[in-house]
Amino acid sequence: MEKTYITITHLDDYDASRFLYPGSKLTLKKMPNEYDDEAIAVYSEKGSKYGYVANSSSTVARGTHSAGYIYRDFEQEITCIVRFLLEDVAIAELSDPEDSPYSEYLKQHRDQHFVKASGEEREEVLDYLKENGFTVDEERFTEEEILNSPFPIGVEMSTKKVFLISGAAMAGAAASKDMIFTAEKFMEMFQELIETNPR
Repeated sequence: MEKTYITITHLDDYDASRFLYPGSKLTLKKMPNEYDDEAIAVYSEKGSKYGYVANSSSTVARGTHSAGYIYRDFEQEITCIVRFLLEDVAIAELSDPEDSPYSEYLKQHRDQHFVKASGEEREEVLDYLKENGFTVDEERFTEEEILNSPFPIGVEMSTKKVFLISGAAMAGAAASKDMIFTAEKFMEMFQELIETNPR
């Protein structure tokens, strides 16, 4: 079945970004109002409001669908899985409530993985990778560029190289169903990635 992606906006308005990570399961609920009769609100599994499904040309990310597009595809509620985060926007995939995104991800034996981090957390990720035998792809980037860039860190398992991905590559990651992990989740899963990705 073809996958459907949506853009979740207004995360900062609800201080939601810090609670989300790739793989977060969210609930979408129809909440029409005086400003938008196709409004869809986004809630955590515990019922906290996290934002809205984007519904205008200025907020719907390329490759994703608007609230209006999916509004008639479900009764009152539907679940989705966050695939990646950037600033105050999340890209999520409509999915069955029983889906297990991490299991599916690990089974695909992906060679490249992406990590969103900034500041000290970014330095911690790079140090962690270096301790495990990974090195910066110095033909393309310097360590300083990787530490100071706003873009996610790329990790290639087969070559043990660390690199940067651009905004264009990030859009490609969404289109090919890759995930961009938070630093915490990536380091939690690192040993599993080592075991499930051939080198």
